[in-house]
Amino acid sequence: MAKQCIACKREISKGQQECPLCGAPQSYLKFYLKTISIVLIIAATIIFFGLNFHSKSKQNLATEIKQRFEAQLKANSGQIEDLKSKLHTTEAQLSEAAQAIEKTQSQQSANASQTNQMVEQLRAKLNESEGEVKRQSERAGWLSRENARLKDQIKQLDEQISSLTQVANNTSPVPTQVAEENDTNTTSDPALADSNTSEENEEKAEETPPYK
Repeated sequence: MAKQCIACKREISKGQQECPLCGAPQSYLKFYLKTISIVLIIAATIIFFGLNFHSKSKQNLATEIKQRFEAQLKANSGQIEDLKSKLHTTEAQLSEAAQAIEKTQSQQSANASQTNQMVEQLRAKLNESEGEVKRQSERAGWLSRENARLKDQIKQLDEQISSLTQVANNTSPVPTQVAEENDTNTTSDPALADSNTSEENEEKAEETPPYK
């Protein structure tokens, strides 16, 4: 019984192990073993180079990442140093500001004490001025009352003088003796008037309110 050759597809006897025409083995394992070996060798070579490339790429990537990390670490270290220097500068400025605030507060307290002393002095002067104004007001009131009283007295005296004048005009001439008596009484009247005036002045002095 005939069969086809695995390689050239020609008819050969069924029991033959190799093709008499092309010499190819008729076992599929033997026929494809060479091809499988070549494919496996190629695959192994590809896998080897691929793994080697992957390993090198991984190492390069790790090295690059490490370099980047170190560079970033250096940059961060520089920034940290800058921040530390800025922090020290800020702390120094804060201490100076605190000292300035304490100095300002002490000056304000001193100014406040001086201001309080000036206020107390001004209050004392104000109270003194108010007392003086009060005394002057009382004195002005007393003077106004005295002025009114004197005006009333002058008015009364004017009325008495006018009445005496009318009486003198209406009366007839008097004898010489009577005139001399009147002259004597007139000369004695100023002394009496002076005594009355002194008494009135004493009364006024008693009524006068004390003032500075």
